[in-house]
Amino acid sequence: LEGQLTVRANDAHATAQRVDDLNAKFARKEVIAKQTIHSMNATIAKLEGQLTVRANDAHETAQRVDDMNAKLARKRAIAKQTIHSKNATIATLEGQLTVRANEVHATAQRVDDLNAKFAR
Repeated sequence: LEGQLTVRANDAHATAQRVDDLNAKFARKEVIAKQTIHSMNATIAKLEGQLTVRANDAHETAQRVDDMNAKLARKRAIAKQTIHSKNATIATLEGQLTVRANEVHATAQRVDDLNAKFAR
């Protein structure tokens, strides 16, 4: 019985030693896991900060694009008004030119008539 008791005691001691070894191994792994999680959380926070900066940059860029589009729309409206005004001016000048051309033609006709009269 003493021999069996010694064997059992040795087995219990070996088992306790294995449990201690496993506990130490798991404790090391737990420390590594905690460090990894801490590092990942720091990386996530850094990336979230970068994402916020990029989102703000994108928002500012979109605002500038909107401002430029509004500016271009105003310029386009002014250009259309200017073109419309210039077209009206051209039409007026063309009308005046037609009137003057008709007057010149009538004057030339009178000159021809007078020349013919004086020639007789």
